[in-house]
Amino acid sequence: MNDSCLFSVEKCLSFIIVRIFVAAELPEWVKEEIRTLQESLEKDRASIAWTPSDNLHLTLKFLGEINDGAVQGVAEIVQNAVTPRRALKLGLAGAGVFPDARNPRILWIGLNGQIMELVNLAGVIDADLARAGYPAESRAYNPHLTIGRFKSPVGARDVIDLAKRYCPPADLFEIREVIVMRSILQRGGSRYIPLHRIPLLITD
Repeated sequence: MNDSCLFSVEKCLSFIIVRIFVAAELPEWVKEEIRTLQESLEKDRASIAWTPSDNLHLTLKFLGEINDGAVQGVAEIVQNAVTPRRALKLGLAGAGVFPDARNPRILWIGLNGQIMELVNLAGVIDADLARAGYPAESRAYNPHLTIGRFKSPVGARDVIDLAKRYCPPADLFEIREVIVMRSILQRGGSRYIPLHRIPLLITD
């Protein structure tokens, strides 16, 4: 193999495409609370792909497919954006759907607590990444946890009505770090791999 062939192989190998997003993980009791809700909604015969407990997370920014060589730069941008911000205290709120009840695609749980601080955090991350050339979000950040995706509108109305009766616990949980995550699409669903963990300040 000559030098030009070697260069071509190395060049190809240097452009591995990965799906990347920025998120925060949830404590186990929150995942268990959501799983209990999912199980109660499974009794209705709607066609929903439920988010597995291990995949539940709070998305802050979705970048999509990028060159894996750019991931370290993304992590540095995110670290500069979140440092030295404080940990956030959040709570679970009511349920809802995107885009609306007539055409439901995503079933979600809302959040309360330090929402303004959370929205600001996501906004700073988005703005800093946009300055580095990544596409900025076209919509305002809407904090939520995706708990399921409708595969069919059949039975959706009953599930939505039942979900909207959900009474979340009053307990708060803390977001103590921001994570640059990789999403690997598989036949059985996505698998998420933490690549970089960026701690927030703990004040108490």
